[in-house]
Amino acid sequence: MRMLALMVAVAGLLPAAGAPPKSELDKFQGIWALDSEEFEGKAVPPDQLSDLSYTVRGDKLLFASGGKDRSATVKLDPRKTPKTYDLLRDDGLRSLKGIYTWEGDNIKICSADDQGDRPAEFRTEPGSKNRMRVWKRKK
Repeated sequence: MRMLALMVAVAGLLPAAGAPPKSELDKFQGIWALDSEEFEGKAVPPDQLSDLSYTVRGDKLLFASGGKDRSATVKLDPRKTPKTYDLLRDDGLRSLKGIYTWEGDNIKICSADDQGDRPAEFRTEPGSKNRMRVWKRKK
């Protein structure tokens, strides 16, 4: 019995193959590219999607805007339904409150484009200023 308890204790210290991420933020780590977008109820045609990408490293989101490298701090609350995120640019100029969900290995987000209230659902309508995007992990 002692040997079994020792084996279980030692096995608990070993990293598991394909171990799940330690936290929700761990799932976001890496480089992401824009896959699709909808704004105010209209899908953005694929040929009009900008070549947007960002990198998540720790709790920082790194991106380029206006020809300059920028960063924002990411805060997640996966306990809420839908899950929520807050982005606060490190230069203090802009913040976004949004919602997110996982679609396989992709992230779908929805936020108010004008820094308005956090959307309650994944939906955009004319005049809402809501923007919904699907981001795909770069391999």
